[in-house]
Amino acid sequence: MRENLNNLKPLRLICALSVVFAHSFSVVSGNYLDEPFQKSTGYSIGDYAVIVFFAISGIVIPLSLERNPDMLRFWARRMLRIFPALIVCVAAVAFVLGPAVSTLSVDAYFADPRFVKYLFGASSLLATSQGLPGVYETLPDAEQVNVPLWTLKYEILAYFFAAIIFGTIRADPMKRLIFMALLLMVFLSNFIWLEVSSKLFNAQVFLTSFFGAAIFYGLIKKCRTATLGAILSGLFVILLIGTPAWLPAISIVLALATLAIAYAPPIPVLTNDRFGDYSYGLYVFAYPIQQLIVLMYPQIGVLFHFTASLLICVPLAYCSWHSLESRAASLVR
Repeated sequence: MRENLNNLKPLRLICALSVVFAHSFSVVSGNYLDEPFQKSTGYSIGDYAVIVFFAISGIVIPLSLERNPDMLRFWARRMLRIFPALIVCVAAVAFVLGPAVSTLSVDAYFADPRFVKYLFGASSLLATSQGLPGVYETLPDAEQVNVPLWTLKYEILAYFFAAIIFGTIRADPMKRLIFMALLLMVFLSNFIWLEVSSKLFNAQVFLTSFFGAAIFYGLIKKCRTATLGAILSGLFVILLIGTPAWLPAISIVLALATLAIAYAPPIPVLTNDRFGDYSYGLYVFAYPIQQLIVLMYPQIGVLFHFTASLLICVPLAYCSWHSLESRAASLVR
């Protein structure tokens, strides 16, 4: 039976727009605390959007593995979804944007070891925080070239866990759910001792959302049930704002809410396949452009910056989908 997950594509787009919106605050002022959600809850709307991205993957990836458990095809599809647009973006920034805006001469720019470190670090996702020589060094969010890329390695980590579970427990969906539930309990218990600033903490927030959504998808395939669960748990989680338990708890709520939205009646225009999925292109290409706008217009306000970012980045995401991402995805069915 083919699942009818109506609204995941528009939800992904909303999440990508939320990330761009949140970054407009930090790139304009250099202070992440300027973003309203960051002030009130300790995390920005972009942080919550990324958590929802992982919840969406927690629904889509198990569904993909259920339909076709072939691991070679699974990994080929996943890598073709992530790396073509990523590599094009990294190359465009390194070879075109970088030398154009760098304070160094072109020869000095390409001779600097930071150029090669960025090129391979960002394209491999092993060192996404590496800056480019002389690029964006004087901006409020200094030396940051493409901040959102840091989350992609955790996306691949989630694929790895899912592949192991579905590869070893193929015939019994209930056993898979029990194993994922035990894994989720391990993640939740680890929040007690993990430092909020640690990389392991970030990994576990994302994996909590991913496996929370995967478990709910396996148990709850009705919009009404998922919506009621999200509302009731959300009311409880409000009491945890400002405590260490807030982020893992809201990850579970967002996973339930994502499932509810997925099974809700479709949004006719946004769920039309001919419009494509522009969320990943927007996510990958936006930040270097956002920094460029601040470089060109240092006094720009947040809302004007967000609007200008969309005017440039949405067409880029459109081109990325229709000329690159959709074609790469069609190589493996």
